[in-house]
Amino acid sequence: MKNIYLNGESLNEILEKYEDTDKKVVLHLEAKEYNEKIVINNSNITLVGIENKTKIIWNDYAKKIHADDNKPYNTFRTSTVTVYGDFVSFKNITIVNSAGYGSLIGQAVALSVYGNNFLATNCTFDAYQDTIFLGPLPLDLQTRYLGFLDIRQLRNKKSNSIFKKCNILGSVDFIFGGGNSLFFNCNITAKLKGYIAAPSHIENSESGFIFYKCEFESLNNETTILARPWRDYGKVLFIKSNFSKLNIDLNRYNDWDKINYYFYEYPYVKSEFSKRIKKEEIKKELNIFLKK
Repeated sequence: MKNIYLNGESLNEILEKYEDTDKKVVLHLEAKEYNEKIVINNSNITLVGIENKTKIIWNDYAKKIHADDNKPYNTFRTSTVTVYGDFVSFKNITIVNSAGYGSLIGQAVALSVYGNNFLATNCTFDAYQDTIFLGPLPLDLQTRYLGFLDIRQLRNKKSNSIFKKCNILGSVDFIFGGGNSLFFNCNITAKLKGYIAAPSHIENSESGFIFYKCEFESLNNETTILARPWRDYGKVLFIKSNFSKLNIDLNRYNDWDKINYYFYEYPYVKSEFSKRIKKEEIKKELNIFLKK
C-alpha cells in the first residue's frame, strides 16, 4: 500500500497517475476546497481528508447547457464526483454540488457510484435534488442514453456501497438508483419538502437501500416522504432508525404510480405502502454487507 500526501496539486491529475496501478493507494487530501469535477477510474484507491475541512465542490446541473454538444447536462452528467472504480473508499471528505435548486436548475448530483464495493466513512454529501446516485441505471435508461452518456454509466454492473457515520443532505429523491447500499449510523437531513429515497432496483434484487440505526431530521416545517419507487421493484428498509426530528408526511411513502415496490420498517409504523419485516429477515439483509 502506498500513501501519497497532496500538496497544492490538482486531485484529477494525481488520480490519473495511479489509474493503471494494481497496488492499493491512499491519497491524503489537504484541508482545503478542491474546486474540481472529479472522475475516479481507479480501483483500490482511498481518499482521506481532514474532517470538515476537506471539500470537493462543483456546480453542474441538469438544465445547464453542455459546451461539448450544446445539450442540457441531464441528471447523469452533473455529478461533482463520479466513481467508476471498484473498492474505492472515502474518509473525512465533504462532497458538494453547489448549483442550488429550482426550476432553472433541476437535478444536481454530488456523488455517483458505478463501481462495486464503495465505502464512505465520516463523509458529508450535500446537494438538493438527487444528491447521491447509486448505479446501475434502470435498464430502460441504459438503452435510452446509449451514445449520450459515458459507456461506463450504461453497464448493468453489480454495485454494493456502504456509508458509515455520514451526513447526507438533500430535498427531492436525494438517495436514488439501483445499487445495493447500507447506510449505517448516518444522519439524513431533509433541507426542503420532498422525498428521501427513490430506488430503482431490479426484480429479486439481492438487497436494496438499508437505513440502519440512522438519524433523520428536517431543517424546516415542511413534510418529507421517506421513499417512492423510481422504477418497479425499488426496495428500501428502515431498520431501528430515529425519525423524531423529521416532519414525515402522514402516508410516510408514495407509490409513484408503480405496482411493485418493497418498503419495510422495523419497528413497524402502519402505512398502506409499507410492510412488516421479521428479525430473521433483517439479519439476512444486513449480512449481505456485514460479511464483507
